[in-house]
Amino acid sequence: MTQKIGFIGLGRMGSPMALNLVRAGYSVTVYNRTPEKTKPLAEAGAAVAGSLAEAASNAEIVFTMVSDSTALQDVVLGPVGLLDSLQPGSVLIDMSTVDPKVSRQVAEAVRARGAYMLDAPVSGSTMLAEQGTLSIMVGGEESVHERVREVLLKMGSRTTHVGPNGAAASLKLAVNIIIGVTMEVLAESVVLAQRAGVAPEIAVEVLSNSAVASPFLKYKAPQLLQPLGPAAFTASMMQKDFTLALQMARETGVPLPATAAANEVLTMARGLGLGDHDFAAVTTVIRQLSGG
Repeated sequence: MTQKIGFIGLGRMGSPMALNLVRAGYSVTVYNRTPEKTKPLAEAGAAVAGSLAEAASNAEIVFTMVSDSTALQDVVLGPVGLLDSLQPGSVLIDMSTVDPKVSRQVAEAVRARGAYMLDAPVSGSTMLAEQGTLSIMVGGEESVHERVREVLLKMGSRTTHVGPNGAAASLKLAVNIIIGVTMEVLAESVVLAQRAGVAPEIAVEVLSNSAVASPFLKYKAPQLLQPLGPAAFTASMMQKDFTLALQMARETGVPLPATAAANEVLTMARGLGLGDHDFAAVTTVIRQLSGG
């Protein structure tokens, strides 16, 4: 069992993921730019680093789970980043959703340091993060994936090696456009039914037992009905992922008309001050546009 792990980024997903590593018996040192978020991990037995360098300096594996590409660059390559503190032969595993080009840039810098990097974004909700049953995509060397797979499986129910560095970051964007577009069309469906006289609760119940029933619909049903309730994944974060996917699509020559249309509804949501609400807030946008 690898004993020394650094974990950087204790947001909605990172905190329960790091907690699962602590509970599995690993020696985990955590760092977060907002120190208050380290308290639950410290209470569970994790050590708390005072800097990025401290979190990485003695670790065999360093995990990063940060908000975006800029944050990843700052954490690894910035003036007070962790790059120079990585030990030769150690593994940096970035589990964030970021620009694949940035992921490959960081991987090159880590390789030059004599260490290894995997991009390993996850698919799943905060609930699945708490349960340790996330699905983990992995980009990088297969031999490195096999080396750390036991640790990854303390946070997820399965890992899938999908290709070289950047491949998993690309696949994660492809997965997330399905999630975002699906929410948009569900919002349209429920609001259309409501305007025709069907109670939203009935519409969601029927959808949940129809040909379009899915784990995603089951999980998001409460937020379809109360879109401005607690946020699992914000509209602003979903638009960040859409923007990256649309950029990647332009670079690869792939048309994404449904994604582009759904992205504009997210722009409306942010314009209405709903950016920090769950991305199910697109339901509120469609409802308001329809006069409801």
